[in-house]
Amino acid sequence: MQHLQKGKYYGVHKKITDINGLIITDTEYTHDKVDWHYHENIYFTFILAGRLHEANKKESYDCIPGTLLFHNWQEAHYNIKPPGYTRGFHIEIENKWMKNFSLQKKIPAGSLRIEHPSIKSFIRKIYLHSKKDDSDAQISIDELLIQVLNFTERESENKSSAVPQWVKKLKEILNEEQPDKISLKYLSDELEIHPVHISRGFSKYFNITIGE
Repeated sequence: MQHLQKGKYYGVHKKITDINGLIITDTEYTHDKVDWHYHENIYFTFILAGRLHEANKKESYDCIPGTLLFHNWQEAHYNIKPPGYTRGFHIEIENKWMKNFSLQKKIPAGSLRIEHPSIKSFIRKIYLHSKKDDSDAQISIDELLIQVLNFTERESENKSSAVPQWVKKLKEILNEEQPDKISLKYLSDELEIHPVHISRGFSKYFNITIGE
């Protein structure tokens, strides 16, 4: 599995800005498919134009302009890019930056699609500040990113405690369909979720195995 070093992403880097432990990379995605890989540091991805499909071992995301994703450094994933122009930027956070602000414990595990409008607004502002070449930009970026990580931690906690939408839909299917019609493949097709993900999550939310 490919391990990408800091500031490295699959595509053409229009600009790379390194600000004391933060690497902000403006990238045009050029690969139709990128196989399983992971990155050296935690990072955020914000899609500016085009489309991108991304999947990890638990979830998959269809990304359009305005999509914001978070990845912890150990989270393996792959990408598929539909035909056309796709561009995004990444905010990569080195461990030395987190140590400087004592934020190591605020980093969620795994991957997360972030919908909170405040977090997206802060991320956009960080991107714009990174284009300025002055000392005030560094202070603004640090302050904004601290707020982003605080919000992201809460968003991760809320999502981990909430029942996923697919579980609610699965309950409806189990209540409405005839038992002889239900199979793992049928559920996977109806829910548009990989059968392995359904099997792993079933016992957690229903307290029995899917076979039972």
